[in-house]
Amino acid sequence: MPATVSGKGSPKVDERARLTYAAEAGDVTAMMRLAESHLHADELTDAEQWWRRAAMLGNLEAVHLLGALRLRQNRVAEAEALFQQGAKAGDGKAMFLLAGMYGMAGRDSEAGQWLVCAAQHDDPDAAYELGQAYTAQGDHAEAEKWYRRAIDNGYHDQGSAIRNLGLLLEEAGRADEAERLYRRGAEAGVHMVMLDLGLLLHESGRTDEAEKWWHTGAEAGDPGCMSTLGALLNETDRLGEAVGWFRRAADAGEPSAIVNYGVLLEGTDQSAEAERLYRRGLATGHPQVVEALAALLDRSGRTRAAAKLRQQAADGRLPTEPVDGRIDPAAAAKVELAARATDGDDEALLEATREAARAGDLDAMCGLGVMLRRAGKLADAEHWYRRAAARSHLNAMFLLAVLLEETDRGSEALRWFRRAAEAGHVSAMCHLAVLLERFGREGEARRWYERAAEQDDRVPS
Repeated sequence: MPATVSGKGSPKVDERARLTYAAEAGDVTAMMRLAESHLHADELTDAEQWWRRAAMLGNLEAVHLLGALRLRQNRVAEAEALFQQGAKAGDGKAMFLLAGMYGMAGRDSEAGQWLVCAAQHDDPDAAYELGQAYTAQGDHAEAEKWYRRAIDNGYHDQGSAIRNLGLLLEEAGRADEAERLYRRGAEAGVHMVMLDLGLLLHESGRTDEAEKWWHTGAEAGDPGCMSTLGALLNETDRLGEAVGWFRRAADAGEPSAIVNYGVLLEGTDQSAEAERLYRRGLATGHPQVVEALAALLDRSGRTRAAAKLRQQAADGRLPTEPVDGRIDPAAAAKVELAARATDGDDEALLEATREAARAGDLDAMCGLGVMLRRAGKLADAEHWYRRAAARSHLNAMFLLAVLLEETDRGSEALRWFRRAAEAGHVSAMCHLAVLLERFGREGEARRWYERAAEQDDRVPS
């Protein structure tokens, strides 16, 4: 009598015990689930045992899974025998795997015959491959037929199958059919198809609806939707919104976004970060990324390195060394700050400035202080002035001193005016001189007036 299993044990252990009990009793479904459990735990010997028992009871999936295992073990003759067994029994997946095995062995005629048989037996992988093959041959009618079969039979990459079929329909002038196809896929949650639907809508003048679909796909994590949404936002003067999507798509390795974000980095005097991004993007092999990096190298006087990179790309020998990490948060904050400044959205600009300041950008700290002071938040303004001044930001030292003087803290104001003046800030020299006069130190005040005059003509009249 089998041992009972305590309800207090691990759920996984309890499930394994339940499946074992059922499998030992001859339940083929339990055998297959138990084999899968062992496979996920890298227990191949146990998985193989249950596949073998299920195969002996006529389970065709177990037969082709055993065959695939034998092929991985390089036991080719056994694999072929198992695939042949499944194929003769009408298993489309066994036919597909047999076709792949013959293709790798150079037995192209047999591979082609089994691929067609597999597709005719509703194997979605075979149907998709036939769709690709007929597309390459220019037989779009056959390609359409097999792509439709792949979609209907649950091909695992629905997005690619829908996209390929949709492109065939668009090329044939059947845009309405393509739209219906894309829309079904998008409404079913296939994110990459949201990009295609949006492109078709945009081309037909329905940009608002296109944006909604791209936004849905972008929020779901599709890099193509992120990049395309960023481009649309940029084109419609919403750069502040666009930069965030460009950044996320670039971090995900989308080539167009890598180039667009790199340009933004270069535009904010962050060429080193742009170069790092472009180098990371070389892994995509995309010509736009290659040219963006080569152009940056040219602009920085490294013409030989640029020429070498272009030649490597032409020869298919691009550098493959990984470049670690994502876009530096401080660099990203600087890009967003510059972008928000162009949008005219004061609240968004304030938030972008705050993010840049938190990321350590000294100019942003000082700028945030200015914005907070204008809003009457003097304590918050002082906090950010002090953070930047403590790291020797010249204008922050001066503005902190002005705020201290205006709030009747003349002695501390004097110290900060002096630090800024000694670092060469002309207005600080003048303010320091005025304050020194107020404290009765006319001789020292005169010397600072003279230094200011030597630096600039901005001495008070």
